[in-house]
Amino acid sequence: MGKKIIPVLMTIISFFVLFPLVFIIIASFKGSLETTQYLLPLLEGNEDYISTNILPMYPTLQSYVEVLIDTPEYMVLLWNTIINTILILMGQIVIAVPAAWGITRLNKHLKSGIILFYTILMILPFVIMMLPQYIVLNKLSLLNTRWAIVLPSIFSPFSVFMLYHYFEGISDTIIEQARIDGASNMDIFFRIVIPVGKPSIIATCFLGFIEAWNMIEQPIIFIKNQQLWPVTLFGANITPQNMGIIFTASVITMIPAACIFYIGYEYLEQGFLEVVDKE
Repeated sequence: MGKKIIPVLMTIISFFVLFPLVFIIIASFKGSLETTQYLLPLLEGNEDYISTNILPMYPTLQSYVEVLIDTPEYMVLLWNTIINTILILMGQIVIAVPAAWGITRLNKHLKSGIILFYTILMILPFVIMMLPQYIVLNKLSLLNTRWAIVLPSIFSPFSVFMLYHYFEGISDTIIEQARIDGASNMDIFFRIVIPVGKPSIIATCFLGFIEAWNMIEQPIIFIKNQQLWPVTLFGANITPQNMGIIFTASVITMIPAACIFYIGYEYLEQGFLEVVDKE
């Protein structure tokens, strides 16, 4: 009996999880007039229920044309997101990989304390870290600049945490054998650690991309200049007039993240499984 109930429950849960995504995609093919007609009460704060057709009455690509051609603001924000994501990923690789390997070389008590500290940082919500970060960025005169969201993200504790648990599983016998053969610390790091840890490094990069691409809280707090905002804040000033293109912009913004997740799914799965196995 239980084997029959579980698939049904999973199907129901999947429906509720996917419905908002399907709704946004369908709404992106509706005309501005149709979208406004059905969803205007939502923006006006009325207590009336909204109603809408599941499928568009007159499918159109008008909103896609408006976003990609007639709305240069969207392209500016999209370019900001691309630059921010590239800088964050490059910084995380440069910082997290050697940091994670360095922690594994410490004595047992010291590295346990550092990992405990990283774990605490990971579970703290952004609202708690917001004020300290704001003060530091203000002292460094980085507020209202691109680096206000890039630098804190580069030093992500999650990247170090995940890579540490993978590197911790690298056999000391291999390291000692390399030292006997005359390998230096740099040789061990570049010729053994990085090649062996490649699956975990790639998985960390994919997760870092998704996090950087979907960033919302940091830019809206640390950056007041809307010309430097990422594309995730394109819909921050939603009005009845631009409601249709907001749906379309959301769909376009989701495409890179969805593609990255699809491409990197096997790397993510392999990276997580190997981390668990080494634990």
